[in-house]
Amino acid sequence: MNVETNGIKLILPYPPSVNHLYATFQGRRITSAKGRKFKSDIAILAMRQGAKILSGELSVTFRVFRPRKSGDLDNRLKISQDALKGICFEDDRQIVEIHAFRFDDRLNPRIEIDIKKLEGIEKLEEVGNKKKDN
Repeated sequence: MNVETNGIKLILPYPPSVNHLYATFQGRRITSAKGRKFKSDIAILAMRQGAKILSGELSVTFRVFRPRKSGDLDNRLKISQDALKGICFEDDRQIVEIHAFRFDDRLNPRIEIDIKKLEGIEKLEEVGNKKKDN
């Protein structure tokens, strides 16, 4: 893992499918045991790789390396993103830009995640607001 001044790079296990992440209990949708374990494992692995909480608006790039040619790309992103809440960012509302790519790697399925702090966004918004005021 590489911690940059404005970002984090992580290599994490391939996430379970959405179908295995949730269960219905007493009429409510809850995270399944498998989903809770994945989130816990991701948090530990990310911290071992030097993860830190980034502030401000963020860009996240996901590279998903699936073990076989099946499954939707977007089904693997949400659980990974949720697992990093409180580890790499305070809240996923900070994420204003997402890039996602799917690859096949039967021998080494994984998800690589790059999280970068977007510099200058606040300044651009400030300029836009000043123009509106004029």
